[in-house]
Amino acid sequence: MRIVSTTLAERMREPGKLVGIRLYAWRKRNDLSPRQIAAMMKADGLPISRRTIESWEAGHAPSLYAAQAVEAFLEKHPTVTDPPKFGKWKKPLSVDNKIEIRKLRKSGMTLLSLAERFGISENGVSRICSQGRRTK
Repeated sequence: MRIVSTTLAERMREPGKLVGIRLYAWRKRNDLSPRQIAAMMKADGLPISRRTIESWEAGHAPSLYAAQAVEAFLEKHPTVTDPPKFGKWKKPLSVDNKIEIRKLRKSGMTLLSLAERFGISENGVSRICSQGRRTK
């Protein structure tokens, strides 16, 4: 006969085991990323990081107090109508634009003027212009 002893920390995490499952289902239902949830929780006064949310969804149970806070958050926000938005990558430049950038740079235009003209960074212009000189 084996006696299983549980520590206080383990007993405090038991109620939080299902929080990760509920949080994941809520996130998918509202089409949110862990980063968006972390931003919403931070705005609501809960200092929970994206990595913490991901670990809960992977099966790590939060403490009793964190689980209660997340449950209250989920009840307060059953559906999200205005999630935080984060910048997305712009579409890459076309091959024609890259060729034009190289021609204009060879003719003497500065990195800054090219960057402003094509809406990219100076570093991006530099990378486009030096692409032919890279070794593979």
